[in-house]
Amino acid sequence: MRLSSTALLLLLTLACTAAHAQPREDDPSSPSRRSIEERLTPVWRLRLALLLDSARLTALFDSLGTTPRARIRALMAGITQKDYTPTAQERAARDQMIRNSVNYDQLFGNIPRIGLISAPLSAIGRFLGITEDVTPRIRYRLTQTSRVTVRVYSLTSDHIATIVDDVQGAGEYIYDWNLKTSAGIPAPSGDYIAEVLAGGSRLLLIKRIEVP
Repeated sequence: MRLSSTALLLLLTLACTAAHAQPREDDPSSPSRRSIEERLTPVWRLRLALLLDSARLTALFDSLGTTPRARIRALMAGITQKDYTPTAQERAARDQMIRNSVNYDQLFGNIPRIGLISAPLSAIGRFLGITEDVTPRIRYRLTQTSRVTVRVYSLTSDHIATIVDDVQGAGEYIYDWNLKTSAGIPAPSGDYIAEVLAGGSRLLLIKRIEVP
């Protein structure tokens, strides 16, 4: 038996509200959806199913718009690059803060300063009662045959001269630097460092040499 147009309109109205208000199957006052579907033709059953799915999707999309993530996304959508780009005034304030952080007078005010003094290491050593051999004599001992290099460097790590670069047997060795560069030019006055390496990496000696 087919339904009249009034019954179909009532059925469609019930279907539209089915996704938002689900009636209980054991409620005697609500119509049984199963009995209504059994009286529909296949075409109207398909329409009813599509209508119910559409109502459910609408309800789902409405609920997604109220989730915390959706609200955060909506708030972020209104933020542009101009909102978080510092202004010229803010940049100037930041630069001034950096200058203040390294300003001695700004940090310490009227605290008196103590002037710095410089003195040769040898003078400091003599003042403290520490003796140091700063002569150009270089002495070292080998316990086994190795390739030995004896080089002199400036305090800025510039190579000045090479005294030894050869394979040597076990024993004690003594060399005197002639206070000249590898080009035969007298080294300027100041402090130099003599380095003795064995086997290319094993450090045997580091010595400071003072040229008057």
